[in-house]
Amino acid sequence: MRIRKIPTPRETFDEPWKQIVTMLFEPFLAFFAPETAAEIDWSKAPVFLDKELRRIAKGFGRRKRSTADFLVKVWRKDGGEQWLIIHIELQAQRDATFPERMFLYNVRAYDLYRRPIMSLAVLADRDPSWRPGHFAYDMGSSRTEFAFSAVKLLDWQSRLEELERSANPFALAVLAHLNTQATRGDSEQRLQSKLRLARLLFNRRWKRNEIDELFQFLDWIMTLPEDLEDRFEKNYVELERRQTMAQTMPPIIKRAHDRGHKEGIEEGIEIGKQDTLVQLLTLRFGSIPEEARSQIERITEIAELDRMIGLVLDAQSLSDVLPSEGR
Repeated sequence: MRIRKIPTPRETFDEPWKQIVTMLFEPFLAFFAPETAAEIDWSKAPVFLDKELRRIAKGFGRRKRSTADFLVKVWRKDGGEQWLIIHIELQAQRDATFPERMFLYNVRAYDLYRRPIMSLAVLADRDPSWRPGHFAYDMGSSRTEFAFSAVKLLDWQSRLEELERSANPFALAVLAHLNTQATRGDSEQRLQSKLRLARLLFNRRWKRNEIDELFQFLDWIMTLPEDLEDRFEKNYVELERRQTMAQTMPPIIKRAHDRGHKEGIEEGIEIGKQDTLVQLLTLRFGSIPEEARSQIERITEIAELDRMIGLVLDAQSLSDVLPSEGR
């Protein structure tokens, strides 16, 4: 019997991208334009020139396409000022006017403010053959040509493991975007992908604000039907609880949470129960030796961990809970 797939709700891409780029601009630029990011003095906060951008874009009219545009002022390490035009194109349809639009944004910005402008396009669409990168026209013996940097998210589809290993927070944002596109029309598959990315997020040693922004981005674009959203939230609460526990534990206990290669719900439960057992033993006996902690980390059977947790309250010594292995 054929299983009917539960359709996914309509996704929203532009607003989530607008927020995360604004909030995490340094890792954004380091991921998509590392050479440019390396030249910037990040001790000076970037300035998003919204008013100037509106002036540049005046006359373009409202477009049905989903986009996110930014005009950002940064400072280079040599002390000079640099303006960046960032344009994120999010829809799948080919747009013949896009290169001209990139050209006009750049020319208008230079004309109005007389600043050198770097133009970067992030192509988040699903058309592998659409790769704009320049605009040109000839008139008589003269020629005008404009080239801009363009990054295609779809190119990362064959490098997913590299994204999962990356220390840059935007690697996970790209994973979330690609997974959203790949699971369109299949809510159950999207739920599993969303849970996996949430686990991956909590396994990273990113700053708290980076985790918060990435989770909001992930939750925003990977939309689910209400019942599946409830399932995701229950799993997320458990992930967050374990993360909070890990942050308050002594470093030697926290090691169990740092196993970033462990995946899957059962493995997550296993690590959580190991942590619980260590904490209970520490509370019961004041401290436990290193070999005892190592022994607990080697126990992978959830039923055995549950049995040992149940023994802690009535135990008179560590040997009443742990087998005598290695002691």
